Amino acid sequence: PRPFFVGSFPEVAEVEPNNNFKERQQLSGPAVITGKLQKQNDVDVFSISAQAGQTIVASVIAHELLGSPMDAVLQICTESGTVLVQNHDCHGLDPQATYTVPEAGNYLVRHFAFPSEPNSTIAFSGGDTYLYRLTITTGGFADHALPLAVQRGKPADLKLFGWNLPSPAAVIEVPATDVRENLFFQPQDAAGLVPLAIVNHP
Repeated sequence: PRPFFVGSFPEVAEVEPNNNFKERQQLSGPAVITGKLQKQNDVDVFSISAQAGQTIVASVIAHELLGSPMDAVLQICTESGTVLVQNHDCHGLDPQATYTVPEAGNYLVRHFAFPSEPNSTIAFSGGDTYLYRLTITTGGFADHALPLAVQRGKPADLKLFGWNLPSPAAVIEVPATDVRENLFFQPQDAAGLVPLAIVNHP
């Protein structure tokens, strides 16, 4: 079986060449990029415009849910390529980075990876199986919720945590007949997958 993702933002295909700040792929707004680090030393760079005070959120789904054999790295950079913030392993081996911009302009999100199984190489890695989904947004993004679990067959009030959230609360009800032990909840007005455990007790 393979996961099937339905996002809340427009889906954008990664387009090569986009390997450095001069060849960046410009985004017209919040998007989910479906891409691939195609070969050794591949780097993918995307550009998004932001206003002063906005928070850019960049989050990768690759190793943990897609099974891609990558240990990815995310950087948010100035338009000329200076690194402002970097993240390596936020959710398992998948990175997530945020940055509140001090002034309006274009900012870059740079993505590359090492192999998830360490070896003797020190170069960036890539290949046909290095698939990823990269969310880049200045809008709402939910990262996690309290409580961390919901009771099967009972409505639950969630307090959402993340960035730029229009609605920091949500209600979810898992049917009593649902046999799953875990799920990923996605708010209607924000991106992000919120992991929740499903239990049979309060």
